[in-house]
Amino acid sequence: MIRALALVAGLMSAPAFAGPTCYDRQSLVSQLAAEWGETVQWVGIDQDGPLIEIHVNRNTGSFTITVLFPNGMMCVTASGNSFEALRVLDPDA
Repeated sequence: MIRALALVAGLMSAPAFAGPTCYDRQSLVSQLAAEWGETVQWVGIDQDGPLIEIHVNRNTGSFTITVLFPNGMMCVTASGNSFEALRVLDPDA
């Protein structure tokens, strides 16, 4: 929770601030990289169209889950620590 508040506080000064958890994509991605060392590690398209990204710092385990909308705004939906990539087994193999 404190991490999310720090992220919001850090981005509130961004000129494209659009609400309590949404920002223009470039500002948010830059802030995640600068403040937390997180980079995009996973992407997928939601059934309703938005792009979902998970930004991770593999050294510290911090992560942020974001949703990118067609208008270029990106919203933080969750953040935390202890991210762990699981080995995915192919059920067809």
